[in-house]
Amino acid sequence: ETDPSEAVRSADIIPLIKERFEIIEHIRYGGTLVNLVLDNVIVNFNENRPEDMAILKFIFYIEQLLIHENILDNNFSLIIAKKK
Repeated sequence: ETDPSEAVRSADIIPLIKERFEIIEHIRYGGTLVNLVLDNVIVNFNENRPEDMAILKFIFYIEQLLIHENILDNNFSLIIAKKK
């Protein structure tokens, strides 16, 4: 199920981008906790049910709090860069 060779150098991606490009914008999207917790489960949530949305918002809030406190890092980023 899980490919241990997938993204074996993922920790090197952003440092290598910074080395070769000028970063114009770096937007961090989290995904560290949410991606694991909601994997294969998100389909059970209904955006029209307030209780479902409250649970999702709580999960997103906890992840953002942990990232803000430097307990977790971001898994997903959008980087806009130009060649140096």
